[in-house]
Amino acid sequence: MAKIKHLSEYHKRAMELKYKGHSYESIADNLNRKAEKSRKAKFTEQSVKDWFKEAGTLSEAYRIYEE
Repeated sequence: MAKIKHLSEYHKRAMELKYKGHSYESIADNLNRKAEKSRKAKFTEQSVKDWFKEAGTLSEAYRIYEE
């Protein structure tokens, strides 16, 4: 689990929601609702999909999370 610590809170939340079976669109919507007001960029369904791709930001961390 050591490799999961470097992730941001929204990455951790995305992994939790994916594990619970939420769709990528639902994850993006949830993250946007909970995002800091100062965050200008919105999370999109495509950005969330990209995180979980084989070489994506959350690929290895999510595999560890599932175990």
